[in-house]
Amino acid sequence: MQTKTIAAAVVTTLMTLGLAGCGSNPGSGTQTLWVKAQAISDGDPKNTAMLVEVRQGSSDGELITDAVVTIVGDETGEFNLPWQGANLFGWKFGSYYKELTWDTGWQLTVKRGQDALDAYLVAPGITTITQPLDGSTFDRSQGEPLVVKWKDGYGRRAESSVAVDFERAPGQADKSFTREDPLELEVEANNLVATDHERVTVTRKNEIALAGGVPGSTFSAETHHRVEFIVK
Repeated sequence: MQTKTIAAAVVTTLMTLGLAGCGSNPGSGTQTLWVKAQAISDGDPKNTAMLVEVRQGSSDGELITDAVVTIVGDETGEFNLPWQGANLFGWKFGSYYKELTWDTGWQLTVKRGQDALDAYLVAPGITTITQPLDGSTFDRSQGEPLVVKWKDGYGRRAESSVAVDFERAPGQADKSFTREDPLELEVEANNLVATDHERVTVTRKNEIALAGGVPGSTFSAETHHRVEFIVK
């Protein structure tokens, strides 16, 4: 009996490790719930928010407030996400929400009566801009492009999208990438404007469609970092 128990535990562990090690998994489910799950971090692993919105049947369906939403992190373990919202004059708003520590990936489970879904998402590592440095100065008169560089905390590359956005420069300085994470971007000097408070933000995301939900259901992990510098 003890041997069977140990064997079952080993099999369960191997299945968990296999799921986490083989990439994201869109999972399965009853295809009756619309779910939008998001992990968001600002560049600090401890500043991570997990938000899960659940609706019945479609993105316009009834907002579900009595589901059981569970997240299991590869390294941080299992958490139940409580409902956090309100009902104002008959209009419900909010999501299942919890502050967590960033992880290498998460298993998501949503259950409500006979309705259910599950999936696993591999996360990109925390984003850190390494160039330009916060508080540094870029001189446009040198004629050289500004090189924006960033790194991934796990040595990975984002799988879904990357966006580089400047706060004050004209729109042509901004750039987005789909299914590509180049880890650097050159911006021509004449696309920048003189300012003491330019800010550049790099946002990187992994996202999957949830096979166990209705069309449009997604699970994403988004990490961004922002630095401020001088342009003269």
